[in-house]
Amino acid sequence: MDCQPPGCGRDANRLAQLARDTGVQIIASTGFHRARYYAPGHALFSFSAEQAAGFFINELTRQLGESQGATSIRAGFIKVALERLWSDTPHQALLGAALAARQTGDLVEIHTEQGALAERVVLFFGAQGVPPQQLVLCHMDKRPDSGLHRELAQHGVLLEYDTFYRPKYDPEANLWPLLEKMIAAGLSDRVVLATDMAEPGQYLAAGRGPGLASLPAKIKPRLERMGIPETAIQQMLGGNIARRLAGLTP
Repeated sequence: MDCQPPGCGRDANRLAQLARDTGVQIIASTGFHRARYYAPGHALFSFSAEQAAGFFINELTRQLGESQGATSIRAGFIKVALERLWSDTPHQALLGAALAARQTGDLVEIHTEQGALAERVVLFFGAQGVPPQQLVLCHMDKRPDSGLHRELAQHGVLLEYDTFYRPKYDPEANLWPLLEKMIAAGLSDRVVLATDMAEPGQYLAAGRGPGLASLPAKIKPRLERMGIPETAIQQMLGGNIARRLAGLTP
């Protein structure tokens, strides 16, 4: 899943070429990221909710804006981004994403600023008729409140954890204990694991980082050494997100 939405770095044609070259199925996103990643005055943030919804729906059902050629390249999910404060989050774009998600039934991946506003955005989407089973809250291990995580998971939301290789978030003290608690609570079907490669040095091709292959090559063996059941491991390493993308719920 490529979580870079239009207007701030997404390249549909490059994604298609990478998929053809590697045989890896890549799922592109529509939606929006934080305003800081766009040129000043970007049109997306001046859209009405209905205009934003129309734009997102078109990319989900017809073709990504920058894609070319006879083969149409569509988005497979919606990415939205919250700011740390609700008042700073672009409400019309967010409402447009909710309208599009309600109409298409597609998954919504929600960037949170270290887990801030998680509860509020779930209520917001619910009020627009988008069920929690259609939502993924990202970077939630940066807010390692296990009680909150249990409540959100039991409500039906999928929680994404990705700070395995981000030392400033102290994954040994925060992420791994949180993960153990969620598994012990029987909520492995509500967690998805990822690696947020936010800096060039984290890629093998650009630095000495763990690289994208570290999820199956390093994290999976550690889960096995911890005695986590294989079923739970497969759920967290892809099964859960695949089911949600397909519109299936636990």
